[in-house]
Amino acid sequence: MKIPKSFQVLDHNIKVEFVDELVNQPDDEEAVVLGEALYLQQKIHILKENPEQHSRTFWHETVHHILHVLGYHELNDSEQLIDQLGRCLNQVYCTMDYGNKKS
Repeated sequence: MKIPKSFQVLDHNIKVEFVDELVNQPDDEEAVVLGEALYLQQKIHILKENPEQHSRTFWHETVHHILHVLGYHELNDSEQLIDQLGRCLNQVYCTMDYGNKKS
Protein backbone atom coordinates (compact mmCIF):
# COMPACT_ATOMS: atom_id res chain seq x y z
CA MET A 1 0.00 0.00 0.00
CA LYS A 2 1.22 3.46 -0.85
CA ILE A 3 1.05 5.65 2.28
CA PRO A 4 -0.40 9.13 1.65
CA LYS A 5 1.43 12.31 2.63
CA SER A 6 -1.82 13.67 4.07
CA PHE A 7 -5.56 13.01 4.34
CA GLN A 8 -8.63 14.59 5.92
CA VAL A 9 -10.83 13.52 8.81
CA LEU A 10 -13.80 15.89 8.80
CA ASP A 11 -12.20 19.35 9.00
CA HIS A 12 -8.79 18.10 10.13
CA ASN A 13 -5.93 17.80 7.64
CA ILE A 14 -3.64 15.05 8.94
CA LYS A 15 -0.05 14.96 7.67
CA VAL A 16 1.89 11.69 7.58
CA GLU A 17 5.63 11.66 8.16
CA PHE A 18 8.21 8.88 8.24
CA VAL A 19 10.65 9.44 11.10
CA ASP A 20 13.76 7.87 12.59
CA GLU A 21 12.40 8.09 16.14
CA LEU A 22 9.12 8.92 17.80
CA VAL A 23 8.35 12.03 19.86
CA ASN A 24 6.62 10.07 22.62
CA GLN A 25 8.22 6.95 24.03
CA PRO A 26 5.99 4.30 25.64
CA ASP A 27 6.06 3.82 29.41
CA ASP A 28 6.22 0.07 28.88
CA GLU A 29 9.74 -0.68 27.67
CA GLU A 30 8.58 -4.00 26.19
CA ALA A 31 5.86 -2.38 24.07
CA VAL A 32 6.40 -2.48 20.32
CA VAL A 33 5.52 0.98 19.03
CA LEU A 34 5.89 1.68 15.31
CA GLY A 35 4.03 4.97 15.06
CA GLU A 36 2.21 7.72 16.89
CA ALA A 37 -0.78 10.00 16.44
CA LEU A 38 0.02 13.60 17.35
CA TYR A 39 -3.38 15.22 17.78
CA LEU A 40 -2.42 18.86 18.37
CA GLN A 41 -0.01 18.87 15.43
CA GLN A 42 -2.49 16.89 13.30
CA LYS A 43 0.24 14.44 12.31
CA ILE A 44 0.99 10.76 12.15
CA HIS A 45 4.57 9.64 12.63
CA ILE A 46 5.58 6.23 11.29
CA LEU A 47 9.01 4.78 12.02
CA LYS A 48 11.04 4.34 8.84
CA GLU A 49 12.25 0.96 10.02
CA ASN A 50 10.03 -2.09 9.43
CA PRO A 51 8.57 -1.03 6.05
CA GLU A 52 6.51 -4.24 6.00
CA GLN A 53 4.52 -2.74 8.90
CA HIS A 54 3.97 0.74 7.40
CA SER A 55 0.48 0.00 6.07
CA ARG A 56 -0.74 -1.55 9.30
CA THR A 57 0.81 1.26 11.35
CA PHE A 58 -0.78 3.90 9.11
CA TRP A 59 -4.27 2.47 9.64
CA HIS A 60 -3.70 2.02 13.38
CA GLU A 61 -2.73 5.68 13.81
CA THR A 62 -5.53 6.78 11.47
CA VAL A 63 -8.08 5.07 13.74
CA HIS A 64 -6.59 7.00 16.69
CA HIS A 65 -7.15 10.28 14.81
CA ILE A 66 -10.69 9.35 13.78
CA LEU A 67 -11.70 8.50 17.35
CA HIS A 68 -10.03 11.68 18.63
CA VAL A 69 -11.84 13.90 16.12
CA LEU A 70 -15.16 12.22 16.97
CA GLY A 71 -14.56 12.71 20.69
CA TYR A 72 -14.32 9.03 21.65
CA HIS A 73 -11.35 9.59 23.95
CA GLU A 74 -12.09 6.63 26.23
CA LEU A 75 -12.13 4.25 23.25
CA ASN A 76 -8.86 5.77 22.08
CA ASP A 77 -7.16 4.29 25.14
CA SER A 78 -7.95 0.73 24.02
CA GLU A 79 -4.91 -0.28 21.98
CA GLN A 80 -6.45 -3.69 21.34
CA LEU A 81 -9.56 -2.14 19.77
CA ILE A 82 -7.49 0.38 17.81
CA ASP A 83 -5.23 -2.37 16.50
CA GLN A 84 -8.15 -4.58 15.46
CA LEU A 85 -9.93 -1.73 13.66
CA GLY A 86 -6.69 -0.70 11.96
CA ARG A 87 -6.03 -4.26 10.81
CA CYS A 88 -9.58 -4.53 9.43
CA LEU A 89 -9.30 -1.23 7.52
CA ASN A 90 -5.93 -2.31 6.15
CA GLN A 91 -7.42 -5.59 4.94
CA VAL A 92 -10.43 -3.85 3.39
CA TYR A 93 -8.16 -1.46 1.52
CA CYS A 94 -5.67 -4.11 0.40
CA THR A 95 -8.35 -6.53 -0.85
CA MET A 96 -10.62 -4.10 -2.71
CA ASP A 97 -11.69 -5.52 -6.05
CA TYR A 98 -13.08 -3.06 -8.57
CA GLY A 99 -13.55 -5.68 -11.26
CA ASN A 100 -12.53 -5.27 -14.85
CA LYS A 101 -15.96 -4.87 -16.44
CA LYS A 102 -16.09 -2.67 -19.47
CA SER A 103 -19.15 -0.50 -19.77
